Amino acid sequence: MPWTPIKIDHLQGKVATLNIGHRGAAGLAPENTLMAFEAAQKSDAQGVEFDVMLTADKQLVVFHDQVLQKRLKDKKGKVRDLTLKQLNDMLDLSVYYKMRTHAKDVPAIFRQAKIPTLRAVFDYYKKYPKIVLNVEIKNKDASDKGAERKIAALIKSYQFEKRVIISSFNPLAVWRFRGYAPGIPTGLIYANEGVPYYIKKLWLMWLAQPDAVHPDFKMVDEAYMKWAKQRGFAVNVWTVNEPEDMKRMLKLGVNMIITDYPDRLAKVLKEQAATK
Repeated sequence: MPWTPIKIDHLQGKVATLNIGHRGAAGLAPENTLMAFEAAQKSDAQGVEFDVMLTADKQLVVFHDQVLQKRLKDKKGKVRDLTLKQLNDMLDLSVYYKMRTHAKDVPAIFRQAKIPTLRAVFDYYKKYPKIVLNVEIKNKDASDKGAERKIAALIKSYQFEKRVIISSFNPLAVWRFRGYAPGIPTGLIYANEGVPYYIKKLWLMWLAQPDAVHPDFKMVDEAYMKWAKQRGFAVNVWTVNEPEDMKRMLKLGVNMIITDYPDRLAKVLKEQAATK
């Protein structure tokens, strides 16, 4: 391997495994909203993961679906072709909570949730300086459209370099970001299903040169951990929602567990700590 992964300071020395809320806390409030981040705080999450992309008016927004119709069959359009105002005018974000939890009744307050900008999320987390922020760059761009440069600049302006990790399924996005901010740790996300073959097989890992691997948790076993640790990678798994799966990941010694339910993981961690 021609590079040496950065030892990620905020993954070392605090606890063996960090409790990271997925899209804030997607099982507790509408994903990627300030309500979800507040829910993560109340659930003893030690960090949060969230998605970032550019809108038509060049706003860095915290949102997951690049194509609205992917999950919202009655909506059409791409985030990059719509302004932030257009997106917030057309979307009821409580729908995402309903999808995630299969709840019949959605709390009325959730219908007031809006898509936050990355700046708004950083403003929120200025109040909580110990929280780790896993920023996932959400694009499939082969060429530079400006997102990575803008994200790097905003992180530096908030002096968040020591509390963030940047991740993406797109190895080119990781590579571009590293060019703008070489000292900030990065992770490459991948899975065995639902992704292009070149992502599944990590063909462009040599270009991305990540400091961490972010696999679907179902891929991870003792052999996987041995492979990753021999290469110096942190191992940050997603999306782990069942207590038995959480316990298995903890036993394997992963660095982060990303979950829709940080409250469940907090309970598992407390139970394990009580038995030691």
